[in-house]
Amino acid sequence: MLHQDIIFRIRSVTPEQIVENYSSRYSAYEALSQRTASLLGALAKSSSISFHVIEHRAKTVDSLIEKIRRPGKSYSSLEEITDLSGVRVICYYQDDCEEMSQIIEREFLIVGKEDSHSAKHLSEDRFGYLSLHRIVKPARVRANLIEWSDVADLCCEIQVRTVIQHAWAAVSHQVQYKIESKIPSLIKRRLNRISGLFEMADEQFVQVRDERAKILSDSKDLVKKDDLSFAISPSSVQIVLNKWSNDNEAPKKIKSIGFIIFDDSDPDFEGDGEVISSIVDICQENSIEQARELLNIAGSFDREYMKRQLSSHPSKSWSISTSFSFLLHIIRNVERKPTLSDLVGQGWGEDIAERVLEVAENDD
Repeated sequence: MLHQDIIFRIRSVTPEQIVENYSSRYSAYEALSQRTASLLGALAKSSSISFHVIEHRAKTVDSLIEKIRRPGKSYSSLEEITDLSGVRVICYYQDDCEEMSQIIEREFLIVGKEDSHSAKHLSEDRFGYLSLHRIVKPARVRANLIEWSDVADLCCEIQVRTVIQHAWAAVSHQVQYKIESKIPSLIKRRLNRISGLFEMADEQFVQVRDERAKILSDSKDLVKKDDLSFAISPSSVQIVLNKWSNDNEAPKKIKSIGFIIFDDSDPDFEGDGEVISSIVDICQENSIEQARELLNIAGSFDREYMKRQLSSHPSKSWSISTSFSFLLHIIRNVERKPTLSDLVGQGWGEDIAERVLEVAENDD
């Protein structure tokens, strides 16, 4: 009994000693969070997982002091506190979170899991933010590497959530109801309804993404068959844009005229969102319903027209993309051209919009 008591005293430390210990190792915890975030980013990209952001931090000394002073909390060593180093991966879609979870399980040594924030652990009458939590250490194969050896014994908490889940966590945190039993029933009912909407939004975004991917796939298949009968949509416009660019060798011609071209010559380039949005708006205004009509209106790449557009630029130097050159051809050839206010409303600079419209109108 005496022997066990001696061991307990040796292992136990005061809160002040815990803080002092952490202060002396703070840089190591910060390094662990940075390296873990960098590794997760590389692993996500190698698996073609799109993510919004990967955040990382080491807990501040003041935050640690506040944590160990909370009522009901008692720590006998620094190692008991597993969230001193933290990384948060914010993905766009729920299934990307699930794939990231598999990557974490594969690439790290899992020393703890927190599943209380997963959907399966929330009953139908409870609200709460959803998130995957894992306490990890560098995997043994990585722990022996020089860049990881100095942090191999430290834990890092990784959280994975969607953008929607992150928004819910941020907003609901402001309500500051830590214990559900203390929430007034009317407010609790309202929070449950809002939580359900957030979860439904996550599900719907996955469906929208999959439906968009199907439209793209179907449109590409029709283009291969030289069938341009598919309807105009933001997704299908991108397919038409790529066909026009490839058929006309647009990137090469744009460069030869003297434009500075953005690096969008890859055949899988899907255009930039603002340009696509402008093209869709013009199609709607001119009752252009099928891809075939849009391609016919754009016509062949016109070198002289593009030269005049470049000459209108005060510096005679202009950086554009092939998608923008496609839009310039459409603006010239459609019957109902966009107005200056239309283009400015779509995010154009007023000076550029005026010059583009003047050249296009005088080129009819």
